[in-house]
Amino acid sequence: MEFSRKFPEERDWALDKEGKWLPLNVVLALFIYGVVLFPNDDDYINPSIISVFAKIEENLKEKYQDDLAQANMGLTSLRKQLKQTEKECGDNHPWFDLVVKEKKALRYESDLEIQKLKLSLCNANAKVEVESRLKEEAV
Repeated sequence: MEFSRKFPEERDWALDKEGKWLPLNVVLALFIYGVVLFPNDDDYINPSIISVFAKIEENLKEKYQDDLAQANMGLTSLRKQLKQTEKECGDNHPWFDLVVKEKKALRYESDLEIQKLKLSLCNANAKVEVESRLKEEAV
């Protein structure tokens, strides 16, 4: 059983005017496949071919739904992990601030100690130089 191509063509134009691109593309694809499969039969579309494409579309939709479900599960898992991490960080925030404050204090103290050691080294070098001059003058 075959039917006239006129109805899908009219429907195609209506979909184009409404801006419904996905159904429009499906109908256009059916026309293209009809031309390829039945190049000598210009005015008719074979319903069995349409059912084949409908099954292909249904399979693609099922795969898409499965992939979408897996992606949603992955995103849900990531959101849970993010919330848990944010909670853990929130619980540790006061400790983190305390550690940063202590680190700054220790760095300041160690910088002061380094400056003192540098100054004492300069003083020691100056004393060694003075002693070596005195020895040279004595000789």
